[in-house]
Amino acid sequence: MELSPISIYRETNFPLYYVDFLLKDKIAGKYRAYLENHQRVEVETKELTDILEKQVKEIDSDDLRKKVINLKRDLHNMRASAYRRLEAISENIKVELLEKIKNVVDKQEELRKEYSDLEEEFHELYTEEREKIRSTFLVDEALRNSIILTNDTIIGKLKKYLDKPISKHDRSLEKLDSVLVKFLTRAVMKTSPLANLTYSGIGCRGINKKGEKKLYARISNNIILRIFDEICKEPAIMEQLSYRVCKTLMQKDGKYYVTVLRNPTDNDTLHMSSQVVYVFKHNSVFEALFKKLTEQKEVSFKEMIEFLETLGLQQDKAKKVLTNLIGQSVLERIDYLDEQAESIIQEIIYYLKKYGYDEVFISELEEVEKLLEDFGDTIDYKKVMNIYTKIEALAAKVNIGELKRRNLLYIDGIDHKLEDNYGKLDASILDTLSYYQLIAMSLDPIVRMQFITGEYFKEKYDKEINPKDSREMSKVLRELSEVFSFGDDEKNMFLGDYNWEREFANKDVAMLNEFSKNLIYYIKDHTSDSEVVLNRQYIEENIKPVRELISKDVVSHSFFVQEGEEGKKLVINHLYKGYGIYFSRFLKYLDSLDDKYKKYIDKYFNSIGVTDIRNTFGFNANVRAELSKRYFNLPFGYGKQSENALGWEDLGFRYNEYTKKVELFHKGTGETIKTQFLGTLISLATPSLMNIFDMLSSHSTIYFDLGELVLRTIVKDDSYDKDKVIKVPRISMGDSGEVVVSRAKWVLSSEYLLNNCNINNKFELWSKIIQSFNKEGIPIKFYVRAYTMDIDDINIGKSDRKPQFINLDSPHLFELFTQTLQKNKHIIIEEELPISEAKDKYVKEYIYELTSEGGVVNESSKMLCI
Repeated sequence: MELSPISIYRETNFPLYYVDFLLKDKIAGKYRAYLENHQRVEVETKELTDILEKQVKEIDSDDLRKKVINLKRDLHNMRASAYRRLEAISENIKVELLEKIKNVVDKQEELRKEYSDLEEEFHELYTEEREKIRSTFLVDEALRNSIILTNDTIIGKLKKYLDKPISKHDRSLEKLDSVLVKFLTRAVMKTSPLANLTYSGIGCRGINKKGEKKLYARISNNIILRIFDEICKEPAIMEQLSYRVCKTLMQKDGKYYVTVLRNPTDNDTLHMSSQVVYVFKHNSVFEALFKKLTEQKEVSFKEMIEFLETLGLQQDKAKKVLTNLIGQSVLERIDYLDEQAESIIQEIIYYLKKYGYDEVFISELEEVEKLLEDFGDTIDYKKVMNIYTKIEALAAKVNIGELKRRNLLYIDGIDHKLEDNYGKLDASILDTLSYYQLIAMSLDPIVRMQFITGEYFKEKYDKEINPKDSREMSKVLRELSEVFSFGDDEKNMFLGDYNWEREFANKDVAMLNEFSKNLIYYIKDHTSDSEVVLNRQYIEENIKPVRELISKDVVSHSFFVQEGEEGKKLVINHLYKGYGIYFSRFLKYLDSLDDKYKKYIDKYFNSIGVTDIRNTFGFNANVRAELSKRYFNLPFGYGKQSENALGWEDLGFRYNEYTKKVELFHKGTGETIKTQFLGTLISLATPSLMNIFDMLSSHSTIYFDLGELVLRTIVKDDSYDKDKVIKVPRISMGDSGEVVVSRAKWVLSSEYLLNNCNINNKFELWSKIIQSFNKEGIPIKFYVRAYTMDIDDINIGKSDRKPQFINLDSPHLFELFTQTLQKNKHIIIEEELPISEAKDKYVKEYIYELTSEGGVVNESSKMLCI
């Protein structure tokens, strides 16, 4: 186990005092005092109504009896009319009882006034917050420009909102409050690496060095790649290019099959990330053309026309055949943009000049590049709008439809300061983190499938197979992908919903499942505790077989953490796959890599054959520094083919007796090759063929924490009732619980909170929800997001899946909370930890990578430098 010698820190750019007015305690404490007083008066009222109930039976006069009954009812319901009814019969009531009733009636009147005062104060606070929201955006131009960057349609309304005093705002402008508050809390309280909202920097042990904050703006790879694709389809350009046949092409039973990439129909931020298979009939023309292309590797369009003419095709027919084959990616062009280039605009300009393309178009691209170079280190929305307009015009020229502006520009905020942020990571903490890695590995769906796939491969192929051509390679990959296929259970695992009753024939997977099941039910059995502490003794007594199995291979994770409080040293926010993935995204902005980090990369990754799949799929966060010493070209043409990189024709498959997994190896040298996608995009959003190469070579991660897993288990086991609130307490690890691995959580139905409430009366709704939170022991400061009871529920919008900070003591944050309730059937509430306070100035998160070396992967493994 080794901690990476470098780390990443992410710090918000806008200070916490911007939201101090939303964080403060205001009237909830007063309302709780009111509720306590109300409860006392209720007790006194009950005593009196019981006395009156007895006296009613002794009254002979029907009229008096009716008046006493009405008084009793008004007292019971704490109505203001009780005083008038008391006066009407005061002469008929004994003095002592009369005084008691007057006393209670007075107290009830005081309660009504107290409630009325609280309601008035609530609305005053609402107005005060509106003033604060407006003034915060009014005085900070950078904040205004940031929100415009994420939503340019807001410009006109935001100007009106800021130009007018709030007393002059109409309902339309008032609705903007929620948009601004949501953005403000996320900008200030969450470390989102978007433009100037958060700056990311490098941490090094023992080094503290000053540096400047800079913004790096880049046009979305996706849009430039799509523009280039469209240009290359133009006949005048297509006929200049050279082509090769797609490596996935295979012939079977009189038909050709080819697996190619396409742009996803439901995602305009990615490029060629969807995979399809085309099938077409075999004929002698295709056979001859494909043979020529296979022999020559690449052939120009002109040469192919001439060749087809020798086969008897007229020139027009030959062009039509080639255009169709190129359009379906059966024939792939040789020229592709380098997605990892420092400037993708310079890449496209280079090729367009080479082709003699429209000079006006090229000059407009150069204008965009100049705007990016002059972008500066502050967000200027006028510059941003100018870039948007020019890119949209360029896209329109090549018939690309409407674009979402928020996806056109990608900006990284980088802090070039170096700091030593390793202070809290002592040996005990590192041991605890490594135990958590093992727990995550026991739950990792990919790890489970690797063992099942390994067992299948051993039975099918014994030790190894060397595919002799693309048809045989496709066959093996197809068989492995079927074993690796995501059934309902596997899909649900990725979302934290495990079928604990499922039995596994593979004994290693059965062991992992049994360990994780026992862990989850141990926590479930202790949910009545204020905190579940998984101490070292408990973990060590149970985790030994997991460690023995998992430690045979490299394990690498990135921990996203914050400094804790109340004796807690760390709070884990997320656990993601390691392998330098999150570091390489930011290291590209640095001049050189630390020597210690180079040695770390060589020791844990290069020495075991980690081989990077360099595609970005148009997602700029996948543009990364080169860490791996070798690369792998997918058998699709999309993406610049790295020279001397490995292709699937270089690889074979074998069973590793030690790790019990299938591994790839180099046919020429026998070296183990671990093909991995080292970008930050989740693998499920990338082509399935790439997923197979990645999943054969690396573990994944868990996209949930232990608390949420326990919640889902409780929901499944205990038949969830809409009026039931499910709580899982904070879960921590270490002898003193110094590492928090899961914050306390509550799952509630929106119906439970909104039932019998007038949602149009804000204060009445607020008071009812405060009462519900008091009853359930839920804090009034928390993070909320939508929760799916049904794992297949796809109706939750992206914004509702993101945690939103709520303080019920703030009328505007309460309004955000009620909006979440009204849009979703269920919500999940998570405790705020650490507590955000203005004195902390900024929110800071750290990313540490922890890697365990593993055992000998294969005796024939050796270093291969390509």
